[in-house]
Amino acid sequence: KIIDWLIRAQLLLKMSRVTFFLAISMLDRLILRHYPLNDETHELVAGSLIMTAAKFNEVNPPSPRKLNQLLTCDLYRAPEEFV
Repeated sequence: KIIDWLIRAQLLLKMSRVTFFLAISMLDRLILRHYPLNDETHELVAGSLIMTAAKFNEVNPPSPRKLNQLLTCDLYRAPEEFV
């Protein structure tokens, strides 16, 4: 579920694949440290991962406001519904 969310966020925010893979790498590290991931926190964790990865890799990372819009909307709809 988290990876699906990260894929959608990366596509909607038009971020590079490197940013996406960096977020996945950070997710792997969380899982290795037995960080509790559940349905209540997966969007918050995914949002934090993509924001942190974007800060490292993107020239213009998304604003916290834009990320908040993604966190509060249904990211599982088709991407064209967000345009």
